[in-house]
Amino acid sequence: MTKINKIIFSGKAYKDLHSLYYYIKENDSKQATKKIYHGIQKQCNALVQFPQKGHVPPELERISVYNYLEINYKPYRIIYRISEDTIIIFGIFDGRRNMTDILTKRLLRQK
Repeated sequence: MTKINKIIFSGKAYKDLHSLYYYIKENDSKQATKKIYHGIQKQCNALVQFPQKGHVPPELERISVYNYLEINYKPYRIIYRISEDTIIIFGIFDGRRNMTDILTKRLLRQK
């Protein structure tokens, strides 16, 4: 098993996290905002110790794409990939949305 040395947020994942933060901040309490933001960060940071703890998103498994994994901080889904000694976070999504469309656009059509 490869030792993970770092976690990188793609530009879109970083934007997802900040958009989520500001959305919750405007629509909920300060405590809820901090709890969710830090909970997502904690889940991501835990991947350093347990990089394989995620599972292939069912939407990708159905089309035989197995190189992305996901972990959850419900209802949020964190999609990542292991690349040598690095975890790359590709997106943080609200799982109540149409994930098939989102994952297809974000992960499969990227250049």
